[in-house]
Amino acid sequence: MQHRFALVTFIVAGAALACSSAFAQGTAPSASGSNASKGGTAPSAMSPATPSPPAPGSTGMDKGMGTGASSKGGQSTNATDANTMAKAGALSSGDRKFVQEAAEGSKAEVSGGQMAQSKGSSDSVKQFGQRMATDHQKAYDQLSQIASSKGVTVPTEPSKAHQRDAAKLEKLSGNDFDREYAKQMVSDHKKDVSEFRKQAKSAKDPDVRNFAATTLPTLEEHLKMAQDMESTVKKERTAKAGR
Repeated sequence: MQHRFALVTFIVAGAALACSSAFAQGTAPSASGSNASKGGTAPSAMSPATPSPPAPGSTGMDKGMGTGASSKGGQSTNATDANTMAKAGALSSGDRKFVQEAAEGSKAEVSGGQMAQSKGSSDSVKQFGQRMATDHQKAYDQLSQIASSKGVTVPTEPSKAHQRDAAKLEKLSGNDFDREYAKQMVSDHKKDVSEFRKQAKSAKDPDVRNFAATTLPTLEEHLKMAQDMESTVKKERTAKAGR
């Protein structure tokens, strides 16, 4: 009996030891599920990360998009637009009118000069026409650059009055054309010299004033040439009539 009791005791003790070992293995915390971090539960791999707050000074994506203003060279586009608008209104009404009328006049002189080269019968008319086309195209180009810098668009066609004068010349030929062309050129350049002389002194914008002052001597020369041309054409007409 004693041997049997000892055997039973041994078996019970072994079973208890096995259960204790199994319990210890079953309750051991896993590396992934335990409260490994002090002060809180460690996040699992599937849990969404909590977004960190933006760094100091950061504007965020929503502030960087769709604001309509950017910075370039320390100046925002809003400021640039303001400067452009200010530039567009930089010319006074008087200066703007002068620029537009001077551009129309130059366009008229260019087209009229080209017509004189093809339709004129006098050498003086042809030569004067060539000079008009060259000089007034240069003046128009200079004026266009100045106007562009002020935000002003210059006309690309002669005025209605100049177009009527051109239509009248188109119907003429020979000495009649020469006489009418010379007459128009003297009249036009008298007006031009008077207006440019005035603007060279009174234009408010310095660039416009300088353009008028530097162009004036050329227009004065044109007026003298036109008067000489008119005199020559009259003499040629008289000479032809006396034959």
